[in-house]
Amino acid sequence: MIRLHAPVRLSTPDTTARVALACAGLSGNRHLGRTLQNTPAEEVVAACMDGTNHGLPDAVAFRVRTLVNPALVAAVLTSTARDGLTLLTPADPRWPQSLQRLGAAAPVVLWVAGDPDLLREEPVVITGGTRPDAQLRHQVIEVTTATAQSGRLVAAAARHGVDDLVGRATLALEGRLLTVATTPRLLDPGPGQVVVSENPPYLPAVMASQVRTPVLLAALAEKVLVADARPGTGAYRTAVAAHALERPLGVLGDPAHGVRGKRVSTLVEVERLV
Repeated sequence: MIRLHAPVRLSTPDTTARVALACAGLSGNRHLGRTLQNTPAEEVVAACMDGTNHGLPDAVAFRVRTLVNPALVAAVLTSTARDGLTLLTPADPRWPQSLQRLGAAAPVVLWVAGDPDLLREEPVVITGGTRPDAQLRHQVIEVTTATAQSGRLVAAAARHGVDDLVGRATLALEGRLLTVATTPRLLDPGPGQVVVSENPPYLPAVMASQVRTPVLLAALAEKVLVADARPGTGAYRTAVAAHALERPLGVLGDPAHGVRGKRVSTLVEVERLV
């Protein structure tokens, strides 16, 4: 068991253990996820610490033993409370049920800024590249306007280009916005907004978290629209994840400049998604 000082004892043992696992960079690890389906998180951490492992691969157990630091976990929990962030675990009724699509690769815990009740709704994801041209910017604004004015929740990633344009257009229309970020710490959501991340907001974002953000965006979605999703970009990874998770997927702009080929073979007309 991870023993913490009094200021953070309000966190449940399960939440504390899940934060510890996230601090060890294991959120979304399939081996860990399968173990957590049958064993409480605090027991998994304790078993790794004493060497019994609960059937986890040695590399995963070693990572827990090496990187789970009670002082660090306590500092993250204290800072989370101080900054007004909400911690959600799968036991919380506000936990997005759509994350079940990820199975054992689902996050172990979520940090949320803004209104966590918005996570009960599946959003329309509009995401894309970082350098949209004038024509694509116009298309993105038109689609975002139609989606926001319909009353649906709009979602995008916390990055420059298309996603930033989607966020600004949604807020200009007083629409509701969900942002998936590598960290919620630098964002300040207002009413009708929520920012979600599976990464401890006070630790450096590792490469794995950069790859995971597009996957979370796709998993949360009711449907996904991508613009200028060139191979290797976050938007392309979101499109591939959406296809793998069988989410309705549409393309804005020139498909030759983005999603194409056998990896994403089923595309839906944008008009059917807005």
